[in-house]
Amino acid sequence: MASLLRAFPLNFLSVPDCIRHEEAAQEHLALGSHAAEFRENLYGQFDYVLTSVSADPAERRVLLGYKAFDVVEAALKEGDRTRVEKYLSIACTSIPRFWRGRIVLLLLRATHSARFASHLYRILIWVEHLVRPAVSGKSDAPGA
Repeated sequence: MASLLRAFPLNFLSVPDCIRHEEAAQEHLALGSHAAEFRENLYGQFDYVLTSVSADPAERRVLLGYKAFDVVEAALKEGDRTRVEKYLSIACTSIPRFWRGRIVLLLLRATHSARFASHLYRILIWVEHLVRPAVSGKSDAPGA
């Protein structure tokens, strides 16, 4: 494990906070047969929780916008264009100056499929990760 971590530096280690089941009896668990459906269900539960704690409306809108974009990214990978468009409109109207959402919108309009737009989007994010350290003068390399 140590050799892997030296060879491939990690920013964080993701650990699931619960196991999802397709036939879960508890209403507090998000369900879904695939990633986009699961994230869509999670978005609804997140909306319910934020509504019940009466959070600041502006903060609630931005938080829901980021959760909606989480659904967008999962639906893009699956090629579900209608779900992408639905949640992309929520994300772009909720988050001011949200450039990633605008880029996905442009890619969807310019391409024939959501899956192809997803590939282009991942390439652009990869390029951003390469260019950002050079522009800011900071390096992501350990010890730099």
